[in-house]
Amino acid sequence: MTPTPDAPAAVAPLPTGSGVSSKDDDENSSAPAGNSGDSGGKGDAASANSKDGKSATVVETQKLCGGGDGNQPAAGNQTVESATGGGSTETQKEEQEGGGITEGKPEKGGRTLADLFSKDEVQESTTDTNSNGQKSRKPKFQEHESPKQIAEGIASGRLFTGKFRVNQRDRSEGYFTVKGLPKEVLIKGSFQNRAIAYDVVAVKVLPVSYWWKTRKNPADEEGGNAEAETQHDGNRSSGYSPVPSQSPLVKQMRKHIGMALRNGRDKNGKPRLPVYWQRASSPREALELLGMVLSAFPDLRPTGQVVGIVNGSTRRQAVVGVLSYNRRGLLLLPVDPLLPGKFRVFEDSLNQHRERLVSEAKTQNLEKRTLVRVRVTRWDISDDLPLGMLDDVLGPTGDIDIETKVILDGQSIKDEPFPEEVLKCLPSTPWSIPEEERETRWDLRSKCIFSIDPPTAKDLDDALSIEPLENGNFKVGVHIADVSHFVKPNNALDAEARNRTTSVYIVQRVIPMLPHLLCQELCSLNPGVERLAFSVIWELTGEGEIVSQEINKSIICSCAKLGYPDAQAVIKNGDMEPPTISGGHTWQGVKDCILNLHSIAQKLRAKRHANGALKLNIPKLSFELDELGMPLSTAPYVTAEANHLIEEFMLLANMSVAKFLVDAFPDHSLLRRHPSPDSRMMSEVASVVKDMGVEMDVSSALGVSRCLKHLQKEVKDPAVMDTIVNMVTKPMQLAEYYCTGKVPQKKWWHYGLAVDMYTHFTSPIRRYPDLIVHRQLEAALKYGKGFSSNLTKTNSDELERVANECNAGKLGARNAQDASSKLYLMILLDNKPSFATAVVAAVKGNMFFDIYIPDFALTHRFMCADLPGIVSASFERGTLTIVQVEESSAFDEKVPKDASQSLDSLGTAPTGDVEDFDPSQIDVSGEEMPMPMGFPIMITQFQRVPVRVSCQRCVVFGRLMDFTINLVLG
Repeated sequence: MTPTPDAPAAVAPLPTGSGVSSKDDDENSSAPAGNSGDSGGKGDAASANSKDGKSATVVETQKLCGGGDGNQPAAGNQTVESATGGGSTETQKEEQEGGGITEGKPEKGGRTLADLFSKDEVQESTTDTNSNGQKSRKPKFQEHESPKQIAEGIASGRLFTGKFRVNQRDRSEGYFTVKGLPKEVLIKGSFQNRAIAYDVVAVKVLPVSYWWKTRKNPADEEGGNAEAETQHDGNRSSGYSPVPSQSPLVKQMRKHIGMALRNGRDKNGKPRLPVYWQRASSPREALELLGMVLSAFPDLRPTGQVVGIVNGSTRRQAVVGVLSYNRRGLLLLPVDPLLPGKFRVFEDSLNQHRERLVSEAKTQNLEKRTLVRVRVTRWDISDDLPLGMLDDVLGPTGDIDIETKVILDGQSIKDEPFPEEVLKCLPSTPWSIPEEERETRWDLRSKCIFSIDPPTAKDLDDALSIEPLENGNFKVGVHIADVSHFVKPNNALDAEARNRTTSVYIVQRVIPMLPHLLCQELCSLNPGVERLAFSVIWELTGEGEIVSQEINKSIICSCAKLGYPDAQAVIKNGDMEPPTISGGHTWQGVKDCILNLHSIAQKLRAKRHANGALKLNIPKLSFELDELGMPLSTAPYVTAEANHLIEEFMLLANMSVAKFLVDAFPDHSLLRRHPSPDSRMMSEVASVVKDMGVEMDVSSALGVSRCLKHLQKEVKDPAVMDTIVNMVTKPMQLAEYYCTGKVPQKKWWHYGLAVDMYTHFTSPIRRYPDLIVHRQLEAALKYGKGFSSNLTKTNSDELERVANECNAGKLGARNAQDASSKLYLMILLDNKPSFATAVVAAVKGNMFFDIYIPDFALTHRFMCADLPGIVSASFERGTLTIVQVEESSAFDEKVPKDASQSLDSLGTAPTGDVEDFDPSQIDVSGEEMPMPMGFPIMITQFQRVPVRVSCQRCVVFGRLMDFTINLVLG
């Protein structure tokens, strides 16, 4: 029979979300959950550097930009190849430190896999015959299993389901998390079976003969940090500890493992074991069988094969790239490194653009090309490339607005005017507070309430108040805009907010979650106007201890809008122009409030940290733009005491509301949790700081926090301390929203904040989860605990769906924010390359060393094998020694005269004796300073090195692609 198209149905675009430097965001104000590699991806441009240190050649750039013919062998003939670069969560070091990974090929000769195990373990592709008896194209992939087969396979444990992830350095390497296993499943080459990054897929684990084997000591492995999306999803266990069972398959597997341990392995280093997990009766039994193998043979890494697409990724609906043409026809080269390198495109879908776009596609080496968006329509088993149709012509490469649209499309972020049906849900203007609201709410209009925000903020969703009490305590209030009054459930406005999930903060603007009338006017707590709010009011001692707490809906009238610099000037007793104060209040009264709030906030902060809260200050770049919106300069965003003041009271409000909701709705509350970091990666960090003479207890956030505090006292170099903090962030997993009835209570813990329950309540103008929490809070206030019995499983299921959508949206928005920052930084460095200080972040073996550049929050990996002119590299006692025998611009970088002002801060460079290096002796005349042939270069952990940071342009795409980082050793 002729193969039929097997294109998975695409799902609707997921809502998106992010956060600007948030006051209460647990991923900014405490441990930056899930920051396990974003910065690493930013600076990783080594693969595109040419041997003369300049721009990559056409061939090299094609490789960087997704070149290659896209052909892959048939699934049945595929062997698990050894990796040549990149890395994954668990293979990064395996590939590049300890001699790489040996091939995991099936047995040759003798009995086949089907004879050894079972007939369906590795299916072979066959040639089909059409109705006329003629041979059709040979399938390159397997047919996907039917939805019924997949459902049955998941129920039995034969299959596992989850998100498919891709290594951005090598898209032929895919990864899949099996909850409960200590290692991720590797999915290589055509075993990916037409899956695209972020698809929800069904996967079967292959026989052990297909697994990968490491040649290094497994005790030295790390969790890694170079997987495609550079995030952990919180599902992976750091170790396998099943509840032992006595099922027949488990007993048989135990016997086979014993025989394999006694009899040794085959010539490929693999034990001969049956595939009993494919015959398990339940997922638990399958996990136990796989766990037994991994425990007995810790040097093996399981591999898998995609057998079906459960839900297609939204990336299938918005593949952005440039067009190319070859003998096979029109192709799209996507800009997203996670997607297949090429897509076939229907020429007829180009419509009126056909002549121009085809002509451009046939022309090579254009300075600029046209970016287009394609929608994937199908991917047949006989096609090595997916097929798509043109959806939109975006515009020329290099244009900031067009490149920003590419970023937003890539994350499925909706950036368009609100539709008419949404605007019809808005109240008519002029609007005033209804009388029935005045009858049921606290009237706080006479209180001294004010907001403190970034100076440019327009969506003011929080305000503070404080009053001294006669007993020496204080009445402190957090007042949050009541968005739920305007956004009612299940109307068009609510659906739009849920779809958008969050406001998205990119460098040049904000993409709002709600229409302007709400986010900047009726909901915004602007000074001098009455506004609806939810108020949390505590009686606090001067030490920050809670004496009592009240929560209710309220009416407030803010007396002042302050910026962080204003509040900081008050805290530091500096001079400033008094802002406008309304409502009969005075500037002196507001200043007294700020100082009292600051005093209590300091006590709250100290108490949180003493209880184990972890604060990781990850640099965020801010940009100065000219009148045309082009970047002029950049600098890390600096937080001060005023930021911490707001942060503490927002966190306190979120924690208080979380407890209030759980008390009312123990099984139906929307909370936020932060899983513990990857334990193996944290152990790797602990071993590094141990070499500095400091012990790090990685069993808790408190132990990590204490270690960092100690290091801050011991480490005198801020750049080194920034590097250590960056290393600690990489093992962190993503914080996530969840429904309390869907997650065991022991997993509610928020690692970064060290609290047992937490939620998001304080930013309803820009975060949809906060709006849901407001609705739940209103129900709890109105009905109390008795209302919980009226909530059904349907409510719980729907709440879980909302949580999952918001998790995806928040990650997408953060990715967009990071990509926007990277875009502006690339433009800045393309126009004006910069010299900066880097710190060696890792030296592992003689394969590579990593650097971190604090000024730009960039990490970069130098592969010794790729460094031109290097003939030998040796590693001993923590020092990497490389020997250069040729002059090379990778090291003999010209230092221009105008760089002299930055040379004084470059610190030690790895030329000869580090201690003897003097930056002032660098010749800044601009002449070449070749290094003597055979000169040894010594690289050690936390060594400061000067680097030159610029940007590289991809000749295939006609656009900036990544950073070029060169050591400055001459």
